[in-house]
Amino acid sequence: MKVYVITYPAPKDIKKIVKIDQNDYVIAVDQGLYFTNKQRIKVDLVVGDFDSLRMKSLLHGLNVEKLEVEKDLTDTHYALIKAQEMNPDEIYLIGGIGGERPEHTYANIMLLNHFNNLKILTENSTFEVVTKYKKTTWDGFLNIFPFNKSIITLKGFKYDLKEHELEKFNTLGISNYLTKDFGEIYVHEGQILLIQTKKNALKAF
Repeated sequence: MKVYVITYPAPKDIKKIVKIDQNDYVIAVDQGLYFTNKQRIKVDLVVGDFDSLRMKSLLHGLNVEKLEVEKDLTDTHYALIKAQEMNPDEIYLIGGIGGERPEHTYANIMLLNHFNNLKILTENSTFEVVTKYKKTTWDGFLNIFPFNKSIITLKGFKYDLKEHELEKFNTLGISNYLTKDFGEIYVHEGQILLIQTKKNALKAF
């Protein structure tokens, strides 16, 4: 089973990004409910303090868990904990990147460090943590940032690396891409944030 957590700002066409099966579980977070309703996506649970949900009538008839406004976790973080409790094969956070509050973008990216089976999906990018090995055929930009001190090897990339040490916050790994049919990422030590972004994402600027 997969769990999809949908939060603001969500993609305009979620069904174009993922195929949600009947056995999968969908959690809408606060204003994320507006997007699921607009795109006719079935929701199994809605969580949030609903300070940003303007159309409160959307909650009628749904399974709702209302949170306090003052709390130690963001609504999205709480929703991911609920998702993890189901012991799913995979958890996908749909949206949560961009919008008017960059601090929420940063907080959501940091959540990747808390849930080892989590990926974040947006219209143009995929965010995930790699701790050992990943093979990729991504036809776009591949960006690698160390969550902590890491040693990595890249094969099949424009800018290959061999057991290269990256200190935390190092930006060397930005805007790389494949020159072969597939690329290989080896993480010998530490863990990295891998952001795969479509080439046409540049058209948005």
